[in-house]
Amino acid sequence: MKKIISIILSVSFLSVFTLSSSTLAKEDDCPRNLKGGYVRAICADELLKVGLYKTSDFVDVKNLGTSGDEEHYAFNFRALDELFEKKKLISNKSLREQYNLLKAKCKEPFNILGKNNILFTICGSLIGAVTGLFCFKSSKDQDPIDHNSIGKGKLQQIPTSHSSSSAFLSLMGGIIGIVTGAISTIIGLKIKSEIDRQYACKQKSMLLHQLNQLNDANEYNSHMFNNLLYFLERPEHITFDMVYYQVNTKENDFHWNPEFAGINYTKEELESFPQKFKEMAAKIRKNLEENGKLSPMNFLKPQDNTLTE
Repeated sequence: MKKIISIILSVSFLSVFTLSSSTLAKEDDCPRNLKGGYVRAICADELLKVGLYKTSDFVDVKNLGTSGDEEHYAFNFRALDELFEKKKLISNKSLREQYNLLKAKCKEPFNILGKNNILFTICGSLIGAVTGLFCFKSSKDQDPIDHNSIGKGKLQQIPTSHSSSSAFLSLMGGIIGIVTGAISTIIGLKIKSEIDRQYACKQKSMLLHQLNQLNDANEYNSHMFNNLLYFLERPEHITFDMVYYQVNTKENDFHWNPEFAGINYTKEELESFPQKFKEMAAKIRKNLEENGKLSPMNFLKPQDNTLTE
């Protein structure tokens, strides 16, 4: 009995060891990068194939390559509408305008002669003048008696002959208030201007990153769409039933992988494709033209070539 148990345990151990070894070997063959994707992009092919056959008509795998900047995706003709919505080119006009405004704001020096700055400075001066006069008046009202007369046992009012000097002191208080209010306002405006300028510089950097990302995405997608458009407008040259596209920072590759081929389209789908190709080609062409990304090979439609000949 003990011998049988030993044999069973030995076989189990070998099985576990074999499975663990094969798993480790697979992980060694397909290591991950810092973004969690595969270092070797070919390791994503199995995910694409399984997804394309069993899960979805459009499968996307990102964060591939050593730096995680590659993307591979595959789609069949059922997914043309989905593909267009996910990969259509987006105009960078709005972002570019915002960036230019922030760029100008980032470089803009403080200008005291600015319309709003002058208005705020005047208001600050008026507030300072009123404050100066009020403070002087309050100080004067608190001392209405002649302190030299206290020892003689009677109170005497301050002589009215001092009114001229009081008026002069009131004027001085107002002037001091004006100067103080103006200087305080200018200092406050300068501090606010510097805070706004630094914020604009920070926002400009963030927007530049977004703009570069959008431009890169448009560049990759325009390459794919220009290749796809060529075939959609020439369906007689379509000898494939799916597309496999690779995106990276060095090159883009549009092709149909025979390993992924064999999509089972229904008879109704096959019959609908000619019209679907025509409609999708029109949408892609318009999107490329609006964003200035139409390739020279697509400047003329097939019917235009025919007319030219």
